[in-house]
Amino acid sequence: SRGFDMERTHLRDLERLSKLLALLSLAFCWCYRVGEWRAEQKPIRRLKHKRPAYSVFRYGLDYLNELLLKSSERAMNQKDNANSSRKCNSWIDVEKYLIRGIHAKAFSWAVV
Repeated sequence: SRGFDMERTHLRDLERLSKLLALLSLAFCWCYRVGEWRAEQKPIRRLKHKRPAYSVFRYGLDYLNELLLKSSERAMNQKDNANSSRKCNSWIDVEKYLIRGIHAKAFSWAVV
């Protein structure tokens, strides 16, 4: 469903799964509240059959992903400008870096 992609964790330990679900519950609430706020600022467009183009949750999640991507790109560009070590060749490189980093770092405490 293009959500948190929880099944990729392959968790089987109930305690770890419980921690991950608690984290995802908080993340869902956060995304939903951001989506509500965002919909007040810029309403979700409607399709021809009058249904929303996407859910309030998806609207919030996409907005947070966009913010994270922009801030990460900015941080990487500042680092690259400071020491000219590694330039990001494309937006796809940044996206791969972020997605892998988020899965590895953000959920590591739940898996440990």
